[in-house]
Amino acid sequence: MVKDLLKPTTMVIGIIGFIISAVYTASGRFNEIFSGLGKDFGLSIGFSFSLVFLIMTIAAIVSITPSSEELKELK
Repeated sequence: MVKDLLKPTTMVIGIIGFIISAVYTASGRFNEIFSGLGKDFGLSIGFSFSLVFLIMTIAAIVSITPSSEELKELK
């Protein structure tokens, strides 16, 4: 069975994007940027960005781990 792998850049972008989103959210910079759209809009958009980048990173990790069928073929 051939398994499609995600490109390594997916993991790199996910990790860097998560770190930047988490730092901007924790420091309140998203609140400054999106202050015209509502009081907590920056917090919610920062959490959303962090969640998307975290899911990207998890998907990249899952795509590189061997399945149980692949482990049986190696034995």
